[in-house]
Amino acid sequence: LLSERARSSYREELEGASTSSQTTRSDRERALRFYREALPKIEADSRSKVLIQMGHLQQMNGQESEAIKTYASIQDPQVAGEAALAIAEIHFKKNRYAEAEKFYERTLASSGSVSKGYATYRLAWSRFYTGKKASAAELLEKILNTPALLNRSGSTAAVEPDSQFQEEVSRDLVTFLVQSAPRTGEAELIFSLTPENARLGHLFYMATELERLGQKERSLVVYRYLLSQETRMP
Repeated sequence: LLSERARSSYREELEGASTSSQTTRSDRERALRFYREALPKIEADSRSKVLIQMGHLQQMNGQESEAIKTYASIQDPQVAGEAALAIAEIHFKKNRYAEAEKFYERTLASSGSVSKGYATYRLAWSRFYTGKKASAAELLEKILNTPALLNRSGSTAAVEPDSQFQEEVSRDLVTFLVQSAPRTGEAELIFSLTPENARLGHLFYMATELERLGQKERSLVVYRYLLSQETRMP
């Protein structure tokens, strides 16, 4: 109950309806005390769910080192993926991309219900930031070519691809490609992997970025392809 009240209060703070940040933090601390007291008495098969909740509360209170230790203590394979993703996110937000990469990879190797599409997306950015640009682009292509990865959901059930996520991933693929070695058919690739409503915009972004980076020949190729697609539109 304390955890839920803290969550509701935090939502109100974000919406500007409340400024009781100290009360929210206090609720989380109290909730953590109760969880620690109850943990030894909880059956082993339920303990991992409590540890996940404790880790989230520690994160929200800025206790990131403690949160990492809590997540790392989770052994249940059905929850380990969620824990690995949480650790990866902590490292990613602190710009520790090499560490984040390891835990995103663990997330993808895990079983259980966890967002493999989102983890793959963040892994791509981790690799991009550590200089592995070709590998990063390959991961985004994998997402865009795999319907099961085209959403942020952690559900293992079949879900419809998220067009907004697809648009975001395909635009980031443009970013990765323009900063990588030239490749044949890159404009066609972006056109084929982008939602219809964003195709021309992504191609224009690609052409202008290449031009900005001084790659005028590549930019001209993309501009020509963009023009050819524009003239085909009704």
